[in-house]
Amino acid sequence: AWLERSGDFGALQRLRHDAVYRALVRAKVAALRAGQTAEAATRSAALADVARYLRLARQLAEPPRPWLALTLGVSGSGKSSQTQPLIEQRDLVRLRADVERKRLFGLAPEDPSTGVPGGIYAEATSDRLFAGLLATARELLADGWPVLVDATFIRLERRAPFAALAAELRVPWCVLAFEAPPALLRERVAQRQAQGGDASEAGLAVLESQLAHAEPLNADEAAHAVRIDARQAPDWPRLLASWPPPIGPAPEDS
Repeated sequence: AWLERSGDFGALQRLRHDAVYRALVRAKVAALRAGQTAEAATRSAALADVARYLRLARQLAEPPRPWLALTLGVSGSGKSSQTQPLIEQRDLVRLRADVERKRLFGLAPEDPSTGVPGGIYAEATSDRLFAGLLATARELLADGWPVLVDATFIRLERRAPFAALAAELRVPWCVLAFEAPPALLRERVAQRQAQGGDASEAGLAVLESQLAHAEPLNADEAAHAVRIDARQAPDWPRLLASWPPPIGPAPEDS
């Protein structure tokens, strides 16, 4: 939540360093405590703390394996709400298009964009948005972070640069394809609009346009797709039980 609101994704590298440092400090404090007591039980507990904090420091110092996930789905399909448990379970860094689009105009996620002259959904704005998402994803993946890019991605031209990035950096990637009946999508979008306060401002007209113009996955994308029944909460441990795939030999340059 803090990352999405602040947009300070560059702080992640410092966060990792500081977390390791803090764990090592705690290990040192426990070691000093062990050396200052004559009671066997207290010393044993302190040494156990030393070992625990050293294990934690090592774990924090070894970043998770980087991989890239793209969401695919029209408004109301649950891309943002249903991936929240996933990013918590897998320590993913999420780049949310709705939030980053508003950030371009100095708006907070819950702020309405009605006061922006010309609106925030022009094609030129979308070009800037996706260029920024791609650049940030590149930096995070290169630093060893797994990344989820949360956008509709209903157009091939928007998906292709991210697939190319994964190939360039030689990281595994997948498409989380959210699918739901149109009637349910309309119901969700109408309800969200009535409630307000969401980063997404897509209404029923936008949804109908998305449904009419969504471009299917090509053969390569389909091979990387994880199909998700958006009528219910995804069982992420089951859906991604073998993800990311085991590390194999690096592909040969063509």
